[in-house]
Amino acid sequence: MDGWNKDMLWVAVAAAGNVPSAIVLSAGYSTTAIIMGLIVHVFLCCLPFENPAILAGVVAISWYQVLIIMTVKQQQLKGTYVTFHTNKPIKSLWLTLQRVLQLQDVRTNRPWSSLSTSEQADYRLQLLYFALSAGLVLRLSFGMLFETGVSYIELACHIGLDEYDDRLMQLCASPPAASWLQDVLTSTMTLSSLAAAELTIGLWYVAYIAAFVGLMLAMDVVSRTFYLLFGVVKIPLLDNPWYSTTLAEFWGQRWNTTVQPVLKACFFDPAVKDRKLPLVAGVFLAFAGSGYLHAMPMWVAGARWLDGLAMFGFFILNAVAVLLDLGLREMGVPFLISYSTAWLALLGFLPVVIHCMYMAWYEAIVTTP
Repeated sequence: MDGWNKDMLWVAVAAAGNVPSAIVLSAGYSTTAIIMGLIVHVFLCCLPFENPAILAGVVAISWYQVLIIMTVKQQQLKGTYVTFHTNKPIKSLWLTLQRVLQLQDVRTNRPWSSLSTSEQADYRLQLLYFALSAGLVLRLSFGMLFETGVSYIELACHIGLDEYDDRLMQLCASPPAASWLQDVLTSTMTLSSLAAAELTIGLWYVAYIAAFVGLMLAMDVVSRTFYLLFGVVKIPLLDNPWYSTTLAEFWGQRWNTTVQPVLKACFFDPAVKDRKLPLVAGVFLAFAGSGYLHAMPMWVAGARWLDGLAMFGFFILNAVAVLLDLGLREMGVPFLISYSTAWLALLGFLPVVIHCMYMAWYEAIVTTP
């Protein structure tokens, strides 16, 4: 059996392993379902996938499923969840799935039938607009990454990053193959070769971020189309994040409107609203849960601990930045200054995260036979 077929077999095993916890959840036993979900999550981390990217995706989805079950439990404790008949758990699976969709942001609960004919037409047009936008952004960003991404190692070596990453030390030791970049670096131009390399790698980082946003837009179209199958009108995955006036609003309301309410229900609300812990505790717990969701797939896929730690640290830094933004506002600092200060702290660390992600991918995919 080749590597791809073996990975698809493990994906089928992963899907089958999640069914029992879903049935138990449908029967109303959320605590047992959480334990079963965690066991499956740990089990999946140990499966011998050939493709590390597939393993990372499976592990991330299994952890997110655990968070969904934890959210359901919180709803049950508050008495706002549907009570299922424990003797008919399988028949309740469809109802469970519908209810899980309704656990998302309250702005997703508008039924399709409540929209007028013109509103339904506008919604379809919006989906088409998002699909075209995603295609355009992905085409431009991947086009630039195709031109410059191959030379990222050369760029990193030229600006001296090999002093901080031993993987680059080995790669920089051998002379790079001839490329368009050599013409730029050796040509007589106003900018020095170092400045040219720094500018190019800066554009590469921008293309990397743009590609990620394009993927989010594509996921949004798929997600909202899926919701329509259940007659639910979902707000965009990216709900105009550029309109945010605080970092808390950016992460808590406008960025990834599917995952955000789950993290809030699993970590922030139990800490701040139920146990009356300080706001700081709830913010750090929510971002730590999100950090694990992003870092753990990297680790199980073979990334170095430092690479995953950089990803996890980025989310902890987000918690610090959110609290910094709120703190400066309480001190009377104008929102433009506080908001800009918080973003500068994040953007200053973002190249480190992108570098670690790229090198982890390069080490796992390119250099692994």
